[in-house]
Amino acid sequence: MISVFPSFCALYAAFGYALGTSVYTPVSQRYSWAAVSVLRAGFALPLFLGWALVLELAHPGSAGGFSDLTWKSIGWLAVASVGSQGCADGLLLLASRRIGVPTSLTIAGLYPLWTALWLLFQGGALRWVQGAGLAMVLTGVAALIYLSETQAHQPESKPGVSLLSFGGLVGIAIALLASILFALAIFGIRYGGSGVNIGVANTVRMSLALVIAPSLAMLSGVKRERIVMPLKDMKSLAWILSIETVGFAAYVYAMTKGSLVTVSALSSLSPVFAVLIALSLGREPFSLRKVFFVLLTCGGAIMLN
Repeated sequence: MISVFPSFCALYAAFGYALGTSVYTPVSQRYSWAAVSVLRAGFALPLFLGWALVLELAHPGSAGGFSDLTWKSIGWLAVASVGSQGCADGLLLLASRRIGVPTSLTIAGLYPLWTALWLLFQGGALRWVQGAGLAMVLTGVAALIYLSETQAHQPESKPGVSLLSFGGLVGIAIALLASILFALAIFGIRYGGSGVNIGVANTVRMSLALVIAPSLAMLSGVKRERIVMPLKDMKSLAWILSIETVGFAAYVYAMTKGSLVTVSALSSLSPVFAVLIALSLGREPFSLRKVFFVLLTCGGAIMLN
C-alpha cells in the first residue's frame, strides 16, 4: 500500500492541476498570469510554513527541518519554483488562453518525452516499449492540433483560434516551453526536496514563487495593479486554492518518495482530467476523436517510462 501511495499522489496532483488551470484561465484574462501565481503561492505559503514549524516544535532536532536546508537544495528548489508557480504555470495559463486548456495541457504534459530524450543523450538505451510510447505521444499531439485546427474552421463550432495562425503557433510554442520547465521542476523537487520534509520544501518553493512571478511580470510590462487581486475575488477562489494546496503537498511527496519515472508520467495525465472538465462545463464540444487522442498521448507518456 505504501508503494502505491506516491502514484495516487501523482494522480491527485494531475487532477488538481487540470481543475485549477480550467478555473484560473478566465481569471488570468481579467488580471494577469502573475496574479494567479501570486495568489496560489500566497495562499499555500502560510499553511506550509505552519506545517513545517509545528513539526519543528513537535520533534525538535529531527531530520528534514529548516536546519537541513543547504544552498544546493535551495538552488534546486529555486529551479522547481521557476518550473512551476514562478514561471511555467503562468506560461501554461497564457497558452490556455490561446489554444484552450485541454490542448495546452496535452502539449505541456510532454515532459516525460524530454526525460526520455535526456536519458538517450546521456547514453541510455530506448526500449521498444519506450519507442512505441514516443510514437504514440507524437501522433497524439499532432492529431490534437489537427482536430483543433479543423474545429476552428467549422461554422457550427464555437469561435476559436486557429492553431496554424500566428496566435495559435505562439500558444503551441508557449506550451512547449512550459513542458520543458515542468521537466526541470521534477528534477528540482527530486534533488532539492529529498532531504527536507514537505512543509519545508513547499515553504521554500512558495516563497521563491512570490518573488519570481511578480518580478518576471513587471519586467514583461505587467502593471502592478494587475498582479494583486481584490480580496473579494480571492475569497471566491478559496475552494480551488485549498484543493491545489493539497495537490502541492501530494506532488512533492510523489516526486521525492516514488519512482521518478513512474510518478512523472502519472502526473502528466492532466489532459485526461482537463477534457472531462471541459466537457462537463460545456467549454469544449464533445469529440470522441479528441478524447481518443488525449488518451493515446497520455498512454504513450506512461509507456515512455
